[in-house]
Amino acid sequence: MLCPACGSKDLRVLDSRPMLESNQIKRRRQCSDCEFRFSTIEIVDAGMPKIVKRSGSLAEFDVRKVRSGIMRAVEKRPLTMGQLENLIERIVQKINKMQVKHLRSEQVGYIIMEEMKDVDLVSMIRFASVYHAFQDAESFKVFIDNLVSSSEMN
Repeated sequence: MLCPACGSKDLRVLDSRPMLESNQIKRRRQCSDCEFRFSTIEIVDAGMPKIVKRSGSLAEFDVRKVRSGIMRAVEKRPLTMGQLENLIERIVQKINKMQVKHLRSEQVGYIIMEEMKDVDLVSMIRFASVYHAFQDAESFKVFIDNLVSSSEMN
């Protein structure tokens, strides 16, 4: 990288800030020769897997879709933005640590539900009700009964 003002290669990074939503890092830099300051944005290639949708098609992992689904589920629940950011960060880290090329959308949903269970059970049930698209009240009841029985075991 070269200084945009003088073309020098002697640059220092003054500050780095990750931008989780867009998978980028913003860096504030300064040229050691002319002291010109400028910002760069770097795209992080974290190796996030491609998502295999139910239709069989592939899609890029999109943290905005994860955030959107979670935000609908936690609407009017007593959660702070900090809790939500931590939840989303844990989900992204868990998926990233799997180090796989492809991940089924169902697996992503289960990872989200597993992480949500520890934050807010009601929100997790809301998320599950949309995610699983229950066809009737009985299948929804069975899901909740299984959830309650597995929670009692822990």
